Amino acid sequence: ERGEDFVGDGVWVQSAMLCADLMAYAALTEAGITPDLVTGHSYGDYAALVASEVLTLQDALLLTRARAESVMRARVEGGMASIGAGQDKVRSLLVDGAWIANINAPDATVIAGRHDAVKAVMDKAEAEGLTAQRLLVPGPFHSPLMEPARATLADALEAVPFSAPRMPFLSSVSRRFEEDPARLRQLLETQLCEPVDWVAQVERLYDDGLRCFVEVGPK
Repeated sequence: ERGEDFVGDGVWVQSAMLCADLMAYAALTEAGITPDLVTGHSYGDYAALVASEVLTLQDALLLTRARAESVMRARVEGGMASIGAGQDKVRSLLVDGAWIANINAPDATVIAGRHDAVKAVMDKAEAEGLTAQRLLVPGPFHSPLMEPARATLADALEAVPFSAPRMPFLSSVSRRFEEDPARLRQLLETQLCEPVDWVAQVERLYDDGLRCFVEVGPK
């Protein structure tokens, strides 16, 4: 009922994603399927931290609001776009004011940056026959442009209790299994400005012997 403005509202969109992730997770666990470990893609870390009982759902929602509001208060301007190419190719297309934000697959990379810079990279990609799609997000996440929002998010993180994970949690920032609550806080703060290498996360788990991957959430 929110209308078209819903997709640009970070609080509502990400809260909906969090709840959808955890509804799917609850359905799986009720069916007797329990994970040996959890990890998340970018904001998916929040759902993974609830699943591993580091955060309660209520606190994860509070942090979701704080994360979105920190961007709005800092008046961070910029956007993101998905490019149908690997990170090396996309890196060769970058211009000043644009950065690689997400390495989603060997042939799918997301950029973030100033609106004009993102548009310039998209134009260069399309000129070379690559797909380029602007993402409906409220800011240039996982880029240096998010730095002004970090302090506000850090304050919110300090106000919420964190517990040690009940099951192994692989951070999307460090790509290591993290246990210390203080370290987990710091990583969620850092995540705002650091790129996410999902390919490296999956490869790390594969190298550790994992063979059954279950994606939990929308689609």
